[in-house]
Amino acid sequence: MKRWAVLGACLMLAACGGGPRYHGYGPPPPSPSEYGPSQPYQPPSPPPSQPSRPATPPPVKSAGPLKTAMIGSYMDNQESELRRAMRGTGILVGRPGDDIVLRVGSDAMFEGNSYNLSERAKDILWKLAPVLRRFDHTQILIGAYTDTTGTAQKNEEVSRKRAYTIGGQLVKDGVPLARLQAHGYGEEDLKIKTGDQVNEPRNRRIEIRIVARATG
Repeated sequence: MKRWAVLGACLMLAACGGGPRYHGYGPPPPSPSEYGPSQPYQPPSPPPSQPSRPATPPPVKSAGPLKTAMIGSYMDNQESELRRAMRGTGILVGRPGDDIVLRVGSDAMFEGNSYNLSERAKDILWKLAPVLRRFDHTQILIGAYTDTTGTAQKNEEVSRKRAYTIGGQLVKDGVPLARLQAHGYGEEDLKIKTGDQVNEPRNRRIEIRIVARATG
């Protein structure tokens, strides 16, 4: 199902004030005041002997473009590093084929019924970003999903803004914008099939799919 929409300039960093700025893709998001105040994120202060962010080794590059025959081992290495980085965060790391999929409930990532990232979510993405930066032969597809409470239109809107917000935070943490795509699926793809107006936390989720970029 072809649902991914390129983030483009909508994930540009905010110049003055909290939260990402959105440009040129769909209606502008509501101001943060509509969902409550949002404070700029400050990563936890590490001990003096530690760097301010996780150290990132040089990118894992091939001699040229990533060949199809190299994808398996390349993604194996990335999966191992992701599992180490995500240990203890509540993020589930899956490996369907040669893709890697990270899954987490939306309730753990956002403040209430909003698109404002929780401090926990910002810390998770801060730990995730160095691995994504290092393995730069991949595309990162961000999907946000809701349950069936509320209207389908509102659910699509909220999920889209959540996907964009996650992408914007990854850009702030150094992941190149050109590698990111985001889409809000709303209640289209329910993990647990329910009727309308059913509060089902397992359907409110974020999935980040990491796909190798190959040239044959």
